[in-house]
Amino acid sequence: MKGLIYELSIPKYVIAKTYHSLVGKRLPSIFPNLRYSEKLPEPKLNGPRWVILKSLMSGVCGSDQNMLLGNESFSMEPYASFPCVMGHENVAEVAELGPEVKNLKIGDRVVVNPVMGCKVHERTPLCSKCAEDQSALCELFHDNSGIGAGMSLGYHRGTGGGWSEFFQAHESQIYKIDKNIPLERAVLVDPMASALNPIARYAENEPGEKDVIIYGAGTIGLLAVASIRALKLPWKVRVIYRYKFQADHALRLGADEVIASSKMILETVAAKTDSKLLKTSIGKPVIEGGVDVVFDCVGSPETIDNSLRMCRSRGTVVLVATGSSLSGVDPSPLWAKEVKIIGSSMSDVVFNPLNCKKEPSYHMLIEMLANLDIESLVTQKFPLEQYKQALRKSINKRDGEVVKVVFDLH
Repeated sequence: MKGLIYELSIPKYVIAKTYHSLVGKRLPSIFPNLRYSEKLPEPKLNGPRWVILKSLMSGVCGSDQNMLLGNESFSMEPYASFPCVMGHENVAEVAELGPEVKNLKIGDRVVVNPVMGCKVHERTPLCSKCAEDQSALCELFHDNSGIGAGMSLGYHRGTGGGWSEFFQAHESQIYKIDKNIPLERAVLVDPMASALNPIARYAENEPGEKDVIIYGAGTIGLLAVASIRALKLPWKVRVIYRYKFQADHALRLGADEVIASSKMILETVAAKTDSKLLKTSIGKPVIEGGVDVVFDCVGSPETIDNSLRMCRSRGTVVLVATGSSLSGVDPSPLWAKEVKIIGSSMSDVVFNPLNCKKEPSYHMLIEMLANLDIESLVTQKFPLEQYKQALRKSINKRDGEVVKVVFDLH
C-alpha cells in the first residue's frame, strides 16, 4: 500500500524548524520527517465496530504544515502517537466492515470526523467532557491503553490517515454522503466544521446582529464566511485578506466587505468601522471602538495582537487557527477593555441557529452539503507521489492562487 508516513525524529524536526526559520520561502521547503512508501502494511480492523476506508481525496491542513515545518508546539506531543500516516480531512469509500457495524455497507461514500474521543476508544465510563458530547475536549486523549494515545485520526499510529490508499475509523466517526456530491466539496467538510464550530458557539452566547471581522482568507477564513451565510446569521462580515484572489473568493461566499492586509491595517479598520484611532509614542496605535468579534484564522502573534486591538470593549477574539506562540502580543486590551480571547478545537456538538437545537457540526454540514457552493476552494490536486510539490504549493499560497491543496486518490 502506498502512503505518506510521518516518523517523529527530534533532530530532523530541529532541522526542519531551523531551515524554514532561516530561509523562509526563498528556497523550496523540506520535510525530513515525512517519507513516501509503497510498502505500507494495509490496515487491520481495530475492533468489531471499526471500518476500513479507501481514501478518495484528502486535504492538506495548516496544522499538517505546522508539524512538517517544525512550527507545532511540543505541548501537543502527548496527544498524538507515531509513526503515523497523516491526513485528517478525508472523503472515502467503505471497503470493509467490522461485524458489529450498522447503517453502513461496502461502497458507501463517507466523510470522517477525525476527533478520537472516548466513544471512538470505546471507553467506559466516558470522561466528563465526552459525557457532555464535547469529545473535542476529551480528557483522555493522552491515554496509551487500547489503541493508544491520540486526539485525531491522521496523527495516530493505530488508524492510518487519508494520505494513503486505505485507513480506518470507528463507526461513530463516519457520516454517509450522497455520491452525487463532488469530492472537492466533500473533502472540505472537516475544515468547514472547524470553522463553523466556533461561529455557532459564539452565535449561541452572543445572539443578534454583530459586526464581525474574519482575519485571514485562507481555507478556514473563507469557510468561516460560508458558515456564517449558511447559518443565516445577521452579521456584517469583513474579511482581511492578503492576495486579491482570496478577496474574490470571500466576496463570492458572502462577505460584505474585504480589507487588504497591510502595515496600516489598524488605521484601515478604524476608518471602516467609524472608530477613533489613538496614536501612541511607541508602538502600534489604539482603536477606540472596533468590532464585536474577530475570528482569527491565521493565529500568528501579529494577527492575535491586531485582533485584540480591533475589538471594542468586552468584545471577543476567537482563535480559530492553530497558533503556537503569543510572543510579542500586547495583553493590555484584555484588562483595559475587558476583551475576551477564546480558542476553538476541531468540531463538536454545538448550537444550530437554524433550528435552535444542539447538533454535531458534522451533522449540520451534511444536511447543508447539497446546497453549499464551496468546491472552487479546492484549487490544486496531486497524486501522493508528488507530495513534495503538493506541500510546497500549499505553503506558498501566492504561487498559483492556492486555497486548498488535496491529494487525489480516486
